[in-house]
Amino acid sequence: MFSIFQDSVEDGAKEENTQEEPPTEEEVKNSPDEPETQTEQSKEEEHSSKLPVHFKWEHEGTEVYLIGSFSDWKDQVKMEKVDGVFCTTLELAEGEYQYKFVVDGEKKENHSQTTTACEDGHNNLIVVKKEE
Repeated sequence: MFSIFQDSVEDGAKEENTQEEPPTEEEVKNSPDEPETQTEQSKEEEHSSKLPVHFKWEHEGTEVYLIGSFSDWKDQVKMEKVDGVFCTTLELAEGEYQYKFVVDGEKKENHSQTTTACEDGHNNLIVVKKEE
């Protein structure tokens, strides 16, 4: 802690203004009030709570990507063609996800899978849940 003394204009007396010094990097790093960084064990637990989810596009196309709410619609996952079917597997936490396929640059839903209405037409829908 450090102190700053200021002259008072009215009575000429000095007033003490006490302020906390900002913490050093070492203090911040070792502070018990700060949340701990994620340990290897908690990373493994988080990963183990995710489930493998298989996606497939069995229709025409030369290049197929998967996009969806599981990545805030930001990342496109390239799908691999195996025996004429485009496939990929993602590790997802339990929950409900909407997704689309990007087939040769055009967004499409797969009508042979569950769909749901959305503001720009339809998306595919999957509910990820551990089997009981």
